[in-house]
Amino acid sequence: MRDVSSAFWLRMQDDANLMTELIELEMPAGSNYHFTTTNAPLTYTLSGAPTVYVPFPGSVPQGIEESADMGVSIIDFLMVNTFSDIQGMLDSDDFKMATVKIGHSPDADDAFMFYGFHTGEAVIEGCRVEHVLEDIQSLNRRALERADLEITAVSAHAYAHLADRYAVLACGASMGLGYGPVVVAREPHPVEWLEGRRVAIPGPLTTAALLLTIECPRCVPVEVMFDRIPGAVASGEVDAGVIIHESQLTYRDEGLTKLVDFGELWLERDGLPVPLGLDVVRRDLGHERMQAVSRGFRASIDAAFRHEDDAIRYALQFGRGLDVAQGRRFVHMYVNELTLDMGDRGRRALERLYRRAVEAGVLRQAPPLEVI
Repeated sequence: MRDVSSAFWLRMQDDANLMTELIELEMPAGSNYHFTTTNAPLTYTLSGAPTVYVPFPGSVPQGIEESADMGVSIIDFLMVNTFSDIQGMLDSDDFKMATVKIGHSPDADDAFMFYGFHTGEAVIEGCRVEHVLEDIQSLNRRALERADLEITAVSAHAYAHLADRYAVLACGASMGLGYGPVVVAREPHPVEWLEGRRVAIPGPLTTAALLLTIECPRCVPVEVMFDRIPGAVASGEVDAGVIIHESQLTYRDEGLTKLVDFGELWLERDGLPVPLGLDVVRRDLGHERMQAVSRGFRASIDAAFRHEDDAIRYALQFGRGLDVAQGRRFVHMYVNELTLDMGDRGRRALERLYRRAVEAGVLRQAPPLEVI
């Protein structure tokens, strides 16, 4: 018996019915093929010549809709017309490619960057890509506690604790050029007002939390899920909050006022972008595969810029209420020339962040920066 212990989307059509299931595929000898679904076992034979879709690099066939609702990867498909075709496919070199899991947030800017993988225009040589969608604080914790994702988005803050296991990709970084996390309150106040006040943060390992500690060391951080922070401030649950993601464009609609924008502060004071998020690659993949990851990721971002209108429409599925104009503005805030290649300017911004964190007593030492 041949056992492929991965989760697949299956679409089978015979004379009687059409089904779409999440399955694990087992292939015993002979002409019977046994499919174990998430709900109940189904056994099919060669009769009826059903159509089966299984994961494979390339374009998604027309009519196949992707979904993240199943809690599994959004991957590409190859159509095969009979069960006999499965045998050849499973024995092919392409099907035996390694699977690499990429963790990223379900946000418009991340979705834009992964557009090339979505369409099949970008690949990681020798690898099949699976996407894992989680909020950034969850990805930070996952990298620290499990390190099971070969490639993952993490906060620049969290990377200081991950440098022994992960290297930084030159592409994929989120750096604010004059904009960044914003501290908001119900009424205008000087930054000094925050001393002793309860300030919502989107997670202790986020760069937003680090920036707050560096710039406002005497406030009282309170962890709140990032999308609840504006409401927590508006309701008086906290005195102020550091907002990230789409709330940076919409906080005024909720009656909130900006106290400080860390991106503005960094540009005015340091002449540098504020480094926020990084994409990192696990060191145990080896140098050659790490380089392949970097090339593939860069190709995916390049594809998004080449097909910007389509990529924006795709990204808005993850835009949490943004209209097209807002979505385009938000994507361009955090997918810019430094996202394609952080270069020397991005590296200097990271070094400045870690130096300030050491001076503030948040880090014992700055992490080494190996950029792939």
